[in-house]
Amino acid sequence: MEIIDNMRKKVRDATLSALKASSDLIEISKINMAINSEEQKIKSLMFEMGREVYESYKQGEAVDAELAEMCEEIARAEMDIEDMKLKILEIKNLKRCSGCSAEIDEDYAYCPKCGKKVETEKVNRDEEEEESETASDYEDEDDAEDEMDNDTEEDDE
Repeated sequence: MEIIDNMRKKVRDATLSALKASSDLIEISKINMAINSEEQKIKSLMFEMGREVYESYKQGEAVDAELAEMCEEIARAEMDIEDMKLKILEIKNLKRCSGCSAEIDEDYAYCPKCGKKVETEKVNRDEEEEESETASDYEDEDDAEDEMDNDTEEDDE
């Protein structure tokens, strides 16, 4: 009988120990989730703070020198991104509406989304290269400028 009582006591102790361990794990998990939530809140606030500093920088307000340097890096990255997006549009034979920023076919005269008249001037990279090659063919820069002015006048007619 004593053996059975000892066995019951050991099973009961093991069960209580397992319950305590699982309870501790649950409590630790809850605390870790709360920590992660607070860390995420901090990241979000820091992100928003950074956005506010950058917006101030863009509007010409004074910012700390280190922050200004970071803002300049962001501005350069934004310009690079915009250039890459324009290259994608060029590859797709699309352009961006200046009114609503919709991507539209290069041949459209009006934006199908907002109805704004789309700029008809299409600057092609091949045309830019031709103009620069033509200018370098002339020995005198004034002659090149006069010739380009004549080309512009012919296009206007």
